[in-house]
Amino acid sequence: MTEGSQRLPGQRRFVASMLCVLSLFLLDGCAARGTAPAGARSNPVPVVGSGTISWSLLVLSWHRPDGYEYLAYVDGTRVRLADVRCQRADTVTYSCVAPLPPLRPGRHEIQLATLDAAAGLESLRSGIIVVAVTSGP
Repeated sequence: MTEGSQRLPGQRRFVASMLCVLSLFLLDGCAARGTAPAGARSNPVPVVGSGTISWSLLVLSWHRPDGYEYLAYVDGTRVRLADVRCQRADTVTYSCVAPLPPLRPGRHEIQLATLDAAAGLESLRSGIIVVAVTSGP
C-alpha cells in the first residue's frame, strides 16, 4: 500500500464524522421564524420570501470549517451554499449560518452535507427538514 492509499480510509471517516449535526434547524424568513428537529417530515417550517438556515457542525480539532464547502440538497437537487459563516461554539462544535438557496413557493425538503473538495469527499446527508415557502403575507 502507498502512503496516499492509507490516508483515504481515515479521510472518509473524518468526512463522515464531520457530518452536519442537525439536532435543530433555525430558519429565518422575512416574516416567519420557526424551528424543527432534524428529520421532521410533518408540520413544515414556514418561510416567507428568503431566509437563512443555521446548523451545528462537529469538526475534529485539527480541521477548520472554512476549508470545506457546504451543500444543500433541495428536493434531492444538490446546491452549493454561498456565504456560509461558522463561529466556534466549543472545542469541537461550530455554529454555522447561510442564506437559503432560492426556493420557489411551496413545500420543499432540505438536507445538508459537507464537501472536502480537495479530497473529493462528501459527508453523509443530514436529516430532512421540511419547509413551506410563501412569497409574501
